[in-house]
Amino acid sequence: PVLPPPRYYFLFGQPVDMAALDAADTRAAAHAYASVRAALESDIAWLLERRQHDPHAGFAERAAYEAASNWARQAPAFPIV
Repeated sequence: PVLPPPRYYFLFGQPVDMAALDAADTRAAAHAYASVRAALESDIAWLLERRQHDPHAGFAERAAYEAASNWARQAPAFPIV
């Protein structure tokens, strides 16, 4: 049988203001790139760690939880802190 895909995890990080960045200033652009990359890598690491502790990450766990409520409740994800 073909099972549905595992859960997808999303995290929207802090907005990055690039209005003051001069595109011709390669040093400033490199610094902005490094800052954005570090923030993105940190957010991805956080999501991967949280995914490991999601009690309903697998299809079977989610289906059992949701079937127990006659499909009236969606299985929760990890708590956001």
